[in-house]
Amino acid sequence: MKIGIDIDGVIAEFIEPFLKFYNHKHKTHFRREDFKSFNLWETLGITKAQSTSAVDEFYLTEHFRNIAPVPGSIYGVYSLIKNLGNEGIIITSRPSEIEPDTRNWIKEYFPILSDVCFVNNPAIINDSRTATKADICSKLGIDFLIEDNLDFVREVRQSSEKTRVLVYESPWNKGNDLPDGAQFVKSWGDIREYFASLR
Repeated sequence: MKIGIDIDGVIAEFIEPFLKFYNHKHKTHFRREDFKSFNLWETLGITKAQSTSAVDEFYLTEHFRNIAPVPGSIYGVYSLIKNLGNEGIIITSRPSEIEPDTRNWIKEYFPILSDVCFVNNPAIINDSRTATKADICSKLGIDFLIEDNLDFVREVRQSSEKTRVLVYESPWNKGNDLPDGAQFVKSWGDIREYFASLR
């Protein structure tokens, strides 16, 4: 099977180092549990443009360069690919400007993954518009996507009956209804057990 794997919130601990950077700069006290939406600006009380600028600034810091893998993700990804015989492909909405840093991070922690696809790359679909995660899943024949952003979950399920989604449970998606073909998982241990049960 082909498994698409998101980066931030699924294999990379994005929110904690971002908040460490943001709270220090703005003298705030936000915690991971405060985020009931994937849209940072809704919790931070700022505009979408200000949120984008804050994340872009974060990308230039050591906080970002030293981002840690999600607990259990290194062994989990290895197990899915090496032990269970699947193919793993990163599918991320990170901007192309940080592609080199992203690829270096993947190479360091997840060298077993076969490729990294960025959704803002129009070459993926040979079109003038940028690709979506649904486009990439369709083009690559992705059987499962592991994702934490409900917008992407719904987009993929609406456009493809083939691609099922495991939703990595987080404060920003917990308690929401999921479309058919999607289900929550709480940890990489749950993910390993799920795929093992399919054999």
